[in-house]
Amino acid sequence: MPPPEPPPGEPTSNRPLVLVVDDEEPIRVLLERDLTNRGFDVVAVPSATHAFGKLLDLPRVDCVVSDQRMRGATGVYLLDYVATEWPQCGRVIHTGYPDDVESFFAHSVVAKPATLDEIDQAIRNEIRLRRRASPSRPTA
Repeated sequence: MPPPEPPPGEPTSNRPLVLVVDDEEPIRVLLERDLTNRGFDVVAVPSATHAFGKLLDLPRVDCVVSDQRMRGATGVYLLDYVATEWPQCGRVIHTGYPDDVESFFAHSVVAKPATLDEIDQAIRNEIRLRRRASPSRPTA
C-alpha cells in the first residue's frame, strides 16, 4: 500500500520549501508554477495573515518571498515576524516599491518587475546564507 498523499498545500519532498505571499493572483500563480519547475516546493498565499497561519502549520519553511504592499500587514511586518521566530528562514521582499523598503530583517529586496532568474537567485542565496548561519533546517 503506498504512503498517503499529503494534504493540498503541504510540501511533498525534501526540496527547499518556499512560502510565496502576494495579493496579486497572477503573480502568485506564476511564482508558484515557475519556482516549482525550478526545484522548489511552493506554498502560495494571498496575504500576510494567511502566511502567519501557514508558518505555524507547515513542518518547515526554508524561505519566505513576500510582496511589500498588501491589505493588512505589509511584507516587512511579516518578515520581521519570521526573522524573530525563525531566524534561520530566508527572507525576500518582492516589491514594486523598493524605495519604500528599508531592509530591516529582509536580507534580499527584489524589485518588480523582476525576472524569474533574479527571484530564484535571491531565494537560493537566502537559503545558503541562513543554512551557513544555522546548520539546522528551519522548522515551524
